[in-house]
Amino acid sequence: MKIRKYLELNERSVVTCSPEDPVQKIASMLGGKNACALPVCDADGRMVGIVSERDVVRTLGEKGGDTLGLCARDLMSTSVTTCSPDDTMGRVRQIMYSKGFRNVPVLDGDTLLGVIGARDALNTRLEEKELEVNVLKDIVITTRGT
Repeated sequence: MKIRKYLELNERSVVTCSPEDPVQKIASMLGGKNACALPVCDADGRMVGIVSERDVVRTLGEKGGDTLGLCARDLMSTSVTTCSPDDTMGRVRQIMYSKGFRNVPVLDGDTLLGVIGARDALNTRLEEKELEVNVLKDIVITTRGT
């Protein structure tokens, strides 16, 4: 399935943060939106990085209580692997597996369209496999009937 089609079928708003957002706000957004990562967008709406739960926890482990005085720009990854809406879900799963990511932002040029999470990728794969099983069952039933 193409990412564009998946995003159309699973319409949801893209939750982002700004580079100046404090860690507490980021943690609240991650928890409240049931998200694992937030794209960090500048004032023009261009993605400049991504901040994940892992980034928050890693920084908390390194800096302790000082973490609360930091902002998204202090935690975010600026080298972000993205996908395009014309990529397939299989390609995104491959990116996640090979690079150890749980979230891949979808960019169309400079426009952020969404974020594909590991759960999205796995659910899509499960649906594909269930469809294959049902088709095979139908073939077996049809073959037995002749």
